[in-house]
Amino acid sequence: MLLRSEPPSDALSFLKQLENITVINPDANGYIQLETAVLDSSELNRQLVTNNIAVSELILQRASLGNLFRSITSKGES
Repeated sequence: MLLRSEPPSDALSFLKQLENITVINPDANGYIQLETAVLDSSELNRQLVTNNIAVSELILQRASLGNLFRSITSKGES
């Protein structure tokens, strides 16, 4: 899932407090990449807005087989 919000630092702090969210990486374009198997996008959006974090984009990403393979095989490379 990709999240863009204002302010991004508040969203990042909030997401790191949630047990069922893994923050993969924030990028230079203001997107935060995250993974969750528990929360759906509408629930995550509700929690962010309830905590005064304005959500401008919330994009679901489905893992492709190719991306999954690259992710698995690239672990351990430097």
